[in-house]
Amino acid sequence: MTTLRAWAPPVARALLAVIAAVVTALVGFAAVALVVSATAVTAPEEQSGVLAWVALAGVLWAAPAHGVMLTVQGVDYSLLPWGLTLGIAALAYGSGSWWGRMSRVRTPVQVLTGIAIMAVTYASLVAGTLVLVRTPEWSASWPRVAAHAGVLMLIAGGIGVRRASQVSLHVRTHVPEWVMVTVRAAGVAVAALVACSALLLIGWIVARFSDVLQVQSAVGGGVVGGLVLLVITLAYLPAFLMWAMSYFLGAGFSLGSESLVSPFLAVTPSTEVPLIPIIASFPQFAAPLAWLYPCATVVCGLIAGYLIARRAAGEASLMRVVIALLATTLTALVVAAGAWLASGSLGEMRLAFLGPLPEFTGSLAWIGVMVGMLPTALLVGRRRRPTLSVATPDILESVEDEAWTPR
Repeated sequence: MTTLRAWAPPVARALLAVIAAVVTALVGFAAVALVVSATAVTAPEEQSGVLAWVALAGVLWAAPAHGVMLTVQGVDYSLLPWGLTLGIAALAYGSGSWWGRMSRVRTPVQVLTGIAIMAVTYASLVAGTLVLVRTPEWSASWPRVAAHAGVLMLIAGGIGVRRASQVSLHVRTHVPEWVMVTVRAAGVAVAALVACSALLLIGWIVARFSDVLQVQSAVGGGVVGGLVLLVITLAYLPAFLMWAMSYFLGAGFSLGSESLVSPFLAVTPSTEVPLIPIIASFPQFAAPLAWLYPCATVVCGLIAGYLIARRAAGEASLMRVVIALLATTLTALVVAAGAWLASGSLGEMRLAFLGPLPEFTGSLAWIGVMVGMLPTALLVGRRRRPTLSVATPDILESVEDEAWTPR
């Protein structure tokens, strides 16, 4: 490494960036191929040759794992496994950290150049793989795949490079403080909603764990099949978490045509759903204390409003109102975007739409968070010390013809 750096530092850094992107692509493809090969073992009646399974692994890795809709025999599958995307983002972050340490960059220009090289290389590898292995039965849009892969590497790999290189890009120095308070308040509100949704999802699984095991045993496949189902469940876990959030907000979510799971519906109409064990834990009847869910949403807004009151204590009331409105709107947009990403189709007819309605979910999030955030941001705050000091006498005073000095 010392020889390369002394000979041609830019070339060495570029070569390391290419290596980081290639390693990310190889590890990600190997992980998806391992799951596909395990599926082939558990389904011996679907033997189609090694090359066919490798091609299928390439399509699944290039498209759904990078957030791109897959078309199978003319049917769109738009409910995407975002858990795989997060896993690939973690790989990109690790590769970016490795490049940031090994290349020993010193300037922002070197950092941005390395990130760009990694993004272009990775996007080319993913899109090229899709072009090579796609078939008329299994296909996706390679320009979208290239764009998604490049953006993923830019964000996740860029964060890794930034953390490892310790080179300051001086971005936050140009951002006003009230913008940072708005973003932090929205982040706190979203984190609180996610935490409540995660607890709700865990409660469902614990309450109906026997039904989950029953579906698991019905699918079969032994140990290998169980591991495959576990990977599939983890891949769709972010979507299921958003479904729980939509239920928590009161919007509910769809499990197919004419089947809505909601805390305010007495009974959920039965429907055939994909055999994923965690789906068996979803509630079939209305929650006995459904009114507590909107109250908990208000509490999430209250927590974020307290942050605004603490961080913007010196601001005028009107400014705090503006910050609360912007933070609530940003929270609702994030929730609506998450609901949109967690909805889609897994086939035709009854599985043409699964998940929550983004507009309804975001609107309920805006209302609930606003009810808690706005009053708290206005009425709660740190007590400031008085700007005027108490006057004390500094001369001798006469009291009943006796001189005294105040303590």
